[in-house]
Amino acid sequence: MNWKDKAKSQFAERRTADTLVAIPVPSWETQVYFWPDMTLAERREIFMLAKQKGDETVLDLEAMAVTLIVRARDKEGKRLFNRAERMELMNEYDPEVIAEIVSAMNSPVLSIEDAEGN
Repeated sequence: MNWKDKAKSQFAERRTADTLVAIPVPSWETQVYFWPDMTLAERREIFMLAKQKGDETVLDLEAMAVTLIVRARDKEGKRLFNRAERMELMNEYDPEVIAEIVSAMNSPVLSIEDAEGN
């Protein structure tokens, strides 16, 4: 296996149903799953909504909806939302719940080894 194939394989191994992280969402009576890492294409979708403001990047609130569309998965890894649901997410869902989910997705996820202190 050449180095390019190995690099792709290593990334693919980190994005299987077994590597999804669950976020409990009690008010929705479900769990939202996500992969801790994102592809460049997924990052692009979210960061396209980021706006430059002075020296700091301010994430547009619409980017929270896009983050859910891009990252929220079911336990098999299928997307929970599609792009056409962006306005629905922005207008018909509790923004506090969305903010909590997105915040959890953006928090560092410890590996089992890190959590155990190894």
